[in-house]
Amino acid sequence: MNSLQGLGSWGSNLLGQASEQLAPAAAAAAASIRSGVKEVKKSVKENLGNVNLGSVAFSGESHCLDGARGAPPREVTEVAFLAEGAFGAVMKVACNRTGEKFALKKISCMEGVQVASSFEAAEREAKILSELPPHENIIRCLGYSISAPKGSGGGCVKVLLELCNGHLLDFQDSKGGKLSPKEMMEPFVQIAEAVRHLHAQRPPIQHRDLKVENVLQGADGKWKLCDFGSCSTCCFEPELPRAQLQRLQEMRSTRRSRCYTGRRRWRMCS
Repeated sequence: MNSLQGLGSWGSNLLGQASEQLAPAAAAAAASIRSGVKEVKKSVKENLGNVNLGSVAFSGESHCLDGARGAPPREVTEVAFLAEGAFGAVMKVACNRTGEKFALKKISCMEGVQVASSFEAAEREAKILSELPPHENIIRCLGYSISAPKGSGGGCVKVLLELCNGHLLDFQDSKGGKLSPKEMMEPFVQIAEAVRHLHAQRPPIQHRDLKVENVLQGADGKWKLCDFGSCSTCCFEPELPRAQLQRLQEMRSTRRSRCYTGRRRWRMCS
């Protein structure tokens, strides 16, 4: 017993020494990464005028989209380019009738074998968002349209979303990468509320891509979960004995959740 206690004491001392030695290097690395990200963003902003917006199909075209949750169709016109991703672009649009501004996510499916997979995911995202009961911490969907692939041509899914003011990463940068406890916990708690709302649906919705990159700040100041391209509603009942299920539940709640919850919160304020 004494030997085990001695071994435990030695291990604790070793970890303490390692933490003291690695902490300055870790802090310096984090500062270097933040500095690099800021430089990249600055360069992108300075050179945005040189970007060929034709590559993201910004032409001021109009779109007619089916309304979400039984609302009437809505016609919108592109007014500005917001962002570009691997499968499409996000445009700022204005309602032709009221002039209200929204974000239009255009998902193109053109890549050979990936057409079926990406189109299926885009269609699922549009339908889930359009049918999901509204929640203040989930980006609001106001309509969508789906153009299925025909022959050798690709398909396109368009989702009309509320226009958000900023990104959680931008908020972190504005604070120099250092958040107060309140600033750290507010997005954490609000996104947890969004996940609870998703899991309360029937069938439950799993987002499956929770990360700071998928958190936006709405015009109301609330943090909102976005990007439902990886979500799923698949459910299954594991065929395991009750005692084994209970052991797995205890392991999940005591060994995994606490560990990874801490890591995510550390990432948000570092």
